Amino acid sequence: MKITAEHKLAHKAVLAVSSIFSGAGALSEVVQNDYGEDLIVQTTLGDSADNFTILVQVKGTRKAVSPDGKLRMRFDVNHLFRWAAHIQPVLVCVYSDISEKTYAFSPRSVVSLWEMATSPYDSKTIKLSSGDELDIHSALRFLWDCRIEYYSRMLAWRIANAPQEYGIENVTYLRKHNSEVSLILFSFLKDTSIVVGDVEFSESFKDKVSNATHSLAADPDMKPKNAIMLAILGHIESTTNARGIPGQLAEHLTEMVIQIYGLNYPEQWAEIVNLFTSVE
Repeated sequence: MKITAEHKLAHKAVLAVSSIFSGAGALSEVVQNDYGEDLIVQTTLGDSADNFTILVQVKGTRKAVSPDGKLRMRFDVNHLFRWAAHIQPVLVCVYSDISEKTYAFSPRSVVSLWEMATSPYDSKTIKLSSGDELDIHSALRFLWDCRIEYYSRMLAWRIANAPQEYGIENVTYLRKHNSEVSLILFSFLKDTSIVVGDVEFSESFKDKVSNATHSLAADPDMKPKNAIMLAILGHIESTTNARGIPGQLAEHLTEMVIQIYGLNYPEQWAEIVNLFTSVE
């Protein structure tokens, strides 16, 4: 059987992408039944596998970068629609055999379902630049973006579906609902090292709370809740390099952190509250 140059390039591209994810602490498995994706990536945090996987489409190319510094690749509109609509995170990777660089994009971040569903064309050009290069650093950021998205979806699903499942007036439902929401939020706080040990805040997070409190307390429009949320956002940015977190997740995390402060750090929480009330 003859091995074509295209087969060799495809194999080289898959190895390049797998190597990057391996360096980021993720395990890649080649898809045996090809439905448009080449790799299934299992992400890990510490010694534990995440509760989701990532689908990766890999393409190899010998196209040269344009004078404007962009690599232009055409993709089937139906494929883009499927990837953008997929419940699992999808990453499309393009390996350049010329530069030996790998570029990547998340379909749901660059195309809309409506745009793809109503497109009069069969394909769409995606422009990739140096800002889209995939290396260990950007792979780690993408993995954290996926992890944050997973928690955000879990929280939104639990909140949206529980009333229909149990009935809003049902005491059993309320207890179960609150417990499951708390479990999702607490798991996120542990994963981001805001909480360490049993129910203790990390020193780095407490430092951020202190800095945020002293920074905002002089503003009469700010409340202790604002300082806690700012500390959470600052901690997540510094520890994960992710691109922020959704508002609903941020709001619920803030409420849980305030509850933990009240239960486990009542004196420190009283000091935080006093700093804001003394300004008023």
